[in-house]
Amino acid sequence: MRKKMIFMLILTALTMQLTGCYEISTAKTDEDAVNGSNIYGLQDDITSDTNASKTFERSDTISEISFDTTSETLTDDIYSERNFPQLESTPPIENETISEEETHKEYSTSAWIETALSGELYVNTNNIYSRIYAIQGSDKVKQYRLDDKVTVIAKTDTNYYKLSDGTFIHVDYLSEDKTFEETTENINDDYIAVSKNGYVIEMIDGITYVDGIMIANKTYSLPKSYDPGIREEAANALVEMQEAAAKEGLSLYVVSGYRSYQTQESVYAGWVNRDGVEEADTYSSRAGHSDHQTGYTFDLNSLEQSFAYTQEGIWLAKHCAEFGFIIRYPEGKEMYTGYVYEPWHVRYIGKEKAEIITKSGLSLEEYYGITSDYYDYTGE
Repeated sequence: MRKKMIFMLILTALTMQLTGCYEISTAKTDEDAVNGSNIYGLQDDITSDTNASKTFERSDTISEISFDTTSETLTDDIYSERNFPQLESTPPIENETISEEETHKEYSTSAWIETALSGELYVNTNNIYSRIYAIQGSDKVKQYRLDDKVTVIAKTDTNYYKLSDGTFIHVDYLSEDKTFEETTENINDDYIAVSKNGYVIEMIDGITYVDGIMIANKTYSLPKSYDPGIREEAANALVEMQEAAAKEGLSLYVVSGYRSYQTQESVYAGWVNRDGVEEADTYSSRAGHSDHQTGYTFDLNSLEQSFAYTQEGIWLAKHCAEFGFIIRYPEGKEMYTGYVYEPWHVRYIGKEKAEIITKSGLSLEEYYGITSDYYDYTGE
């Protein structure tokens, strides 16, 4: 009897110990599931099931984005950003959609919305490149010349047309009609045309005028022989402006005025030798394309962008139009003017037009609907 009682006590103890171990093991597993320290098998199952629904929801959310993500599988990085697998309670809910804001954040460097359309447009500049993305400054793909016809298949919310080959051109460089009713083989022949904004473009003796204003930019050049020096009306307006500034205790002085074709050729070559062609083209003009050769242009006080924040720079921006000048290369207008912001660079165009353009907030190119791109077309 005693032996039987001992045997029963031992059996009971063993049973309790085994039950306790099982309970400890179960608790350990639950803790791991909550803390995410040992659930790789569970994570794989959740990832597989969740990805199937997320991929569908994700592609549905961004179906208008230009590049295809319908077959993309969500990566572990997305889960880690959403604090998974360190779950506080339950795994992600199936069929959870990724918001448009999240999607654009993920592709913040190359995301845009496309609206489908179809048709044919014409290039309205002597030289423009299509881009690999619908974003300013993206890599160039193909070069086009004036009045080339292109087929467009979509328009983006970043103001680019998508071409049939999948590349992009900014809307400002494409028009429904040709720039010239009859194109000429020699762009330097005299002609009369109309800009996309309805202003008369006229070339006389190799000099281009838009609405009566002489134009020298990357698209329109001046003859090598054109050598007027400083124009009298511009010089008189400058003196008047300097006197007005002096009455307020400010000093405006010229650091660079008229430059001949030959002088600009030397200046540009120096910058190319230092920085290369691509970089130099953002701040210096090639010979024949310089605004300084018109005789209507002055650089004042400083050739640093910090000039914009000086008392003279602030006054100049506010009052120059009253004397017939505009800031020729305004801030944020690089894609239209072809040059970086130059708060010191003023161009005389007459009081009435200067005040209208300044109040519009547009660059000269934007206002008149003309381009500023070098004509380096090399064929297909």
